[in-house]
Amino acid sequence: MKKAVATALMAAFVFGGSSITFAASFSDVPAGHWAYPAVTRMVDAGIIKSGDGMFYGDKMVTRQEMAQMASSLLLKLSPNSTAEAKTILEDWSKGGDKDITRYEIALMLADVYGKVHKGNPPAASKSFSDVPANHWAKKSVDLMAAAGFMEGYGDGTFRGDNTMKRFEAALLIDNMYRGLSK
Repeated sequence: MKKAVATALMAAFVFGGSSITFAASFSDVPAGHWAYPAVTRMVDAGIIKSGDGMFYGDKMVTRQEMAQMASSLLLKLSPNSTAEAKTILEDWSKGGDKDITRYEIALMLADVYGKVHKGNPPAASKSFSDVPANHWAKKSVDLMAAAGFMEGYGDGTFRGDNTMKRFEAALLIDNMYRGLSK
């Protein structure tokens, strides 16, 4: 039986093209959930990992989890970037179970963007009232906002010290993947 399944999968891969889609399924992410499409696409693409049938989308994303997503995103978009992906994973996994801030996410993903994007980066279209000109993450925040991957809030703030839920992170990574793979 195992041999027949393996043979069928190999035939589908060889004769049906280079992509096989497996629909991710999580007991805590129903098909009607707002993040379901992003979560499913990112898990199916191998960018987000989950092993126990649960996604835990309402938990805050940790440094380790975001580093894994960012390095997997980089490898998916630029397969020859193994050294850079390894560096992202190693550098950002320090303090792995600590929740990551929006500032840190912007910095990490701006690095991925810079390694993948061809041409000039978009110019900052707006600034956030709570991100001063001399802030360590300003350039990254501006880039992620100008590229349309991260947004601020209706009051003109970025709230960079806030954390992000796993659902939000999946949507962010999905948006980057789809935006940069065009």
